[in-house]
Amino acid sequence: MLEKIIRKLKDFIHEHDFLDKLTFFFYSLFSFTRAKIIFKKIKENTSNPDVIRKEKILILAIRSIPYTDLVYFDAIFGHAFKKLGCSVKMLYCDGVLDSCDADTVSRSQKPQCFVCKKFGPFIKDSLGLDCLSFKQYITEEDIKKIEEEASKLNPEEIFDYKYLGVNVGNYAKASTNRFFLSGESIDLEDSKQVAVLRKKLIYSMFITKVASGVYLKEKPTRVFSLHGVYSTWGPFFDYFRDQNIDVFVFRIDAVGIMCSYINGKILCFYITFNCNI
Repeated sequence: MLEKIIRKLKDFIHEHDFLDKLTFFFYSLFSFTRAKIIFKKIKENTSNPDVIRKEKILILAIRSIPYTDLVYFDAIFGHAFKKLGCSVKMLYCDGVLDSCDADTVSRSQKPQCFVCKKFGPFIKDSLGLDCLSFKQYITEEDIKKIEEEASKLNPEEIFDYKYLGVNVGNYAKASTNRFFLSGESIDLEDSKQVAVLRKKLIYSMFITKVASGVYLKEKPTRVFSLHGVYSTWGPFFDYFRDQNIDVFVFRIDAVGIMCSYINGKILCFYITFNCNI
């Protein structure tokens, strides 16, 4: 009975954009306050590593949604690497993308994107790590040029389109299939599907441009992230692989937190931060 009432309440809130945002707002306040307390303690325990290493770790965190556990997994990895004596930097979208491939034809991400943009600065401050923004590596002029370039392409040209050496069209196609929750071929006669495909291509190009800037300015020796696919993550990883930089994707596993190397090798990280690098 209680579960039914809670489900109906959630459905009612999700049907009203204002209530959805208001709910996320208050839950976010609670979440980043809790995070600030927890990560302050973690930072105290990781601030004096036993050995200083030359490794420069970049974690492609993307999201800063306060109530999403995965945001904190990214930060836990960051502190783990700092404990090992590595230099660590976190990279966030900060609103450059309208969506990080979480939206689908049946699910809007507008409330989550709203919270991510509004509370991003607060949640990043609570993590106790060095944080970077997409906006440091892509300008408004870059964005305009990319949008103009993508707008000139015929739909059939998008599938295998390359930008800065990365096949961004491949990721645009994968993201479009995800959006429509379909494994079928994209119908180039369907204007809605083509519009989404072009939008995902633009995002893939944004990500590639950011990757090139990060590579030149930050020069990381290893890159980590929760995902390695779709327009939000895939082009970034492809760019770094092309520069012979090791790229890793972690996942949650029954035995703890796992980190699997993109080419099939597996590296395991335990919650206790015992790991080899």
